[in-house]
Amino acid sequence: MKRMASFLLCMLLLACGVQTPAADVQPKPTPEPTQTEEPVEIVAFHTQAPQATDTPASTEAATEAPTPESTPEPTPEPERIDAARLDAGEFDSFFDDAVFVGDSITKSFRNYVTEKREADGRCLGEAKFLGVINMSALRAAKDRINDDGINFFYRGSAKPFSEAVRVTEAKKVLILFGVNELVWCRWDDETRAFERLIELVRSVEPDAEIVIQALLPVTKRYCSRNEIEIGTWNSYNDVLREMCEKNGVTFLSFAEKLMDDDGYLNETYSSDGQYHLNGQGNEIWIRALREYAARRMYPDAVLVIQGGD
Repeated sequence: MKRMASFLLCMLLLACGVQTPAADVQPKPTPEPTQTEEPVEIVAFHTQAPQATDTPASTEAATEAPTPESTPEPTPEPERIDAARLDAGEFDSFFDDAVFVGDSITKSFRNYVTEKREADGRCLGEAKFLGVINMSALRAAKDRINDDGINFFYRGSAKPFSEAVRVTEAKKVLILFGVNELVWCRWDDETRAFERLIELVRSVEPDAEIVIQALLPVTKRYCSRNEIEIGTWNSYNDVLREMCEKNGVTFLSFAEKLMDDDGYLNETYSSDGQYHLNGQGNEIWIRALREYAARRMYPDAVLVIQGGD
């Protein structure tokens, strides 16, 4: 009976899919691994995808675009000014706002320029002249109307030096004195007179360009009559030059071009055998002024005069 019951129970369990453990079944042993070289561990690196941004980050440093090399421009040739351009009056407009102040030498120069203007046109532009017979730097520096009649006149009216300069409205003032006083005056007094004239010009025209023209040479006859050593006479220009440098004004000399081999005024250029200039002498003066104007208008120019620079 019991065996029958056990049999029936086993059959029922089998029908239900329930397995009964086999008795005395031993698990198979796990075989020992065979000794081999140590395995190499391969590590995979996973990079996190960057988050999206408005401007993706550059992985390379920004490189500045190379500046293209520019071809240097050729240096322009300097202006070349020859005698023909000077004599044609090409640079005379420089003197449109100038006034020449001096004694009878300047007055004589004015007369010559006026004749040239009537014949050839605009010699020295529209420059004005204040030339007075017997005038000197000492008289002019007193800046007053003199009772003896030795005064500056402008449009028929006598005026002191500063007023005469002012009414011309000149922006360039060219002064020439010395022949009427250096025979007898002390050079220190003459130099102080020039410095006073500079002050007076600046008081009425602060921005005016002031040019002191060199003392002109005198003839041998004039030196003999007045017991003058021509070397001493001409050396006053060294004093004038130094005074100009000290006071910041221009010193313009063309005196050497009027001299003979001994330093006297070449009588070929004299109208009276003393110190006044004739036409040839005045032409040398005009040429010197035109050279000065050309250099002022074209500072880098090359002057080609008589075959030289």
